[in-house]
Amino acid sequence: LSFATAWGIGLSSDSINYIHAARNLLAGNSLSLVTVSGQIRQLTHYPPLYPMLLAGLGVLGMEPVQGAQLIGVFFFGANVLLVGLIARASVRESLWIAPLCSFMMLTSIKMIKIHSMALTEPVFIFLSLLGLFLLFTLPGLSLLAD
Repeated sequence: LSFATAWGIGLSSDSINYIHAARNLLAGNSLSLVTVSGQIRQLTHYPPLYPMLLAGLGVLGMEPVQGAQLIGVFFFGANVLLVGLIARASVRESLWIAPLCSFMMLTSIKMIKIHSMALTEPVFIFLSLLGLFLLFTLPGLSLLAD
């Protein structure tokens, strides 16, 4: 994914709103957007976690666009790992299923496209996979009958 985003992270109209909201948060204006007329309005139609993550990296000195690229790369690796862990937890008898599932995630063009854009989907996929993984592994909540 670092190679896929070597020239920068992909942007869409939603991406621009997330980045502007992160910059406004860093400037002390809360999670907000500047309208065409110059008014500041609160970010209410977009999920707040992603701009907050971008602003958090901004506090560490990283420009939000660069932070979006780092988030995409990080969550791509984390999602590939989680897919393998979920496969391993669900099919314990087979040693080749987990690497195969991870490889399929790693080489999926759709997943590469999703993670190479400054969008909320990589974080959402990670949190969804993490929830599924915890359902497979936590005692008392396990989806699998032992």
